[in-house]
Amino acid sequence: MDSEDLRKRVELAKTLSQRAGAYLRERFGDVSRVSYKGSVDLVTEADENAEALIRAGVAADFPEDCILAEETGESGDASGAWCWVIDPLDGTTNFVHGVRRFAVSVGITYFGEPVGGVIYDPSHGETFHACSGSGAWCNDEKLQVSARRQLGESLLVTGFPYNRAECATELTTVAARALEQARGLRRFGAACLDLVDVARGVLDGYWEPRLCPWDMAAGVVLVREAGGTVSRYGGLDFDLQSPDLIATNGHIHSALIAMVDGDEGRQ
Repeated sequence: MDSEDLRKRVELAKTLSQRAGAYLRERFGDVSRVSYKGSVDLVTEADENAEALIRAGVAADFPEDCILAEETGESGDASGAWCWVIDPLDGTTNFVHGVRRFAVSVGITYFGEPVGGVIYDPSHGETFHACSGSGAWCNDEKLQVSARRQLGESLLVTGFPYNRAECATELTTVAARALEQARGLRRFGAACLDLVDVARGVLDGYWEPRLCPWDMAAGVVLVREAGGTVSRYGGLDFDLQSPDLIATNGHIHSALIAMVDGDEGRQ
């Protein structure tokens, strides 16, 4: 992989995510159409228009690249080296309900491996970005994961999938263990920003089942480049096509894996 090729793509991702974020900021509080992809999985014209803006920008500058986007799926040559993995509005339910916890997420993969990521938070005007081997940044400030080493001192975050009614017992069982073992537990409803908060050291660990590639592609690069660790459940190697994710500051990773698995003996 040519690092300059990656840098050019990340720079474009920053520009496009900021444009899409500016559009979302204008539309916040003024959603005229809400439809459903599932019983609680919302989509608005804001999602669709923000995605179209990003797609057009990628197609103009890198027409040979594949695009995988939440609302319109995959286009281009999936066997090619580069792919853009796009969530134009992570936190749609928050957006619809007037909660300022949403973001634009653009991940860049090279032969399926996340190597670049940009997450733009329109509510705070913050651009989080990372390239493999170059660190993770918020605007011009370098990010670093937290130094906490004990689960009992850690603030954790999780998320619930859209089909949560089908797995409520599984979700609440793990959440109950977190309430027992950690300092605190949060659930905000925007996976990419949860990963941002692990990368910036605000939160110490995150887990969530049943994710999609666009939920993770940008955020895992930020966590890794900020010094953290990502894996699948059970400590298996991270795979963008696997739906389960654990991300931590590294120090509590084994303990969080054990907590999620319900195997206290491995902590």
